[in-house]
Amino acid sequence: MHRHAGRPGVPCGRHGVVAGAGGRRRRSLALREYAFGLEALHRFVAGEPLWRVDEAVAAVLACESEPVDPRL
Repeated sequence: MHRHAGRPGVPCGRHGVVAGAGGRRRRSLALREYAFGLEALHRFVAGEPLWRVDEAVAAVLACESEPVDPRL
């Protein structure tokens, strides 16, 4: 991603906006939540015990409960 010396949110490069620290945090949380969801699906399809599937599902729910500043 191209960096812009101006304010965060100013259009820049092919991604449209410059990601500030808040954007990186939100993206990181979303990727973590997605990875835990995939892990839960993999465990379920592999026929693992439900308590193993529930571990990954609980991790997804924990990610969703982390507070994120709505201004980001």
